[in-house]
Amino acid sequence: MINKTRIAPLLTTISSLILLCSSAVVNATLITTVTSSDLTVSDSNSDGFMDSSLSASDGFIRVFGSGTLQRGVWEYDLSAVTAGSTVNSTSVLFEDRGTTVAGDMLLYGFAGDGIASIADGDLTSSLIGSFTFVLGDLDYNIALDTSFFQGLVDNNASYAGIVMVSSNESSFGPGADICSYDSTLSLCAGTTGSSLTIDFDVASVPEPSVLALMCLGLAGLGFSRKRK
Repeated sequence: MINKTRIAPLLTTISSLILLCSSAVVNATLITTVTSSDLTVSDSNSDGFMDSSLSASDGFIRVFGSGTLQRGVWEYDLSAVTAGSTVNSTSVLFEDRGTTVAGDMLLYGFAGDGIASIADGDLTSSLIGSFTFVLGDLDYNIALDTSFFQGLVDNNASYAGIVMVSSNESSFGPGADICSYDSTLSLCAGTTGSSLTIDFDVASVPEPSVLALMCLGLAGLGFSRKRK
């Protein structure tokens, strides 16, 4: 006859072992990736759409509101973020080394392709952050919308894109000259260009053979203890 007083604790132990063995191991990871491409884009005929860009060799990404407003576009490689990861936080760094007009700036996100383009400057449907340029400040580290980047990871996006827009595009400012990632200007010496930092958790499960051996061993240990 089965002794119910012994079998119940044994079943509880086995259930706990199964749950333990099927659980994923969570590894916290922090990566910082420097922009892979950046560009200053503008609306030269004031029709509301970006249609031209400044030379890539300019050295600055120039973002200002004006008659021919200018926006900044950056793209960042997401290949170091493991598929299926959980994004905890995201931030972006910009380095201001030229002309600065104090005021508020808006940041918009998009799924990129690795190459900043004129058309990217019109991708302003997803607001992911904002900050304020202050006279005398040089570096700006801005927290971004985590859910937006989680969506990129969930959809296996290869690149994240950011568009910086002045909060007032009808006059000259607010805005600033931001060092490009490949700038050779003396004012940008020692800078690395914009960089994106992502804090995320990677869920990893042991190989099936390792998992099976581990669970069998734990189950055997639990069973032997219950028999004593």
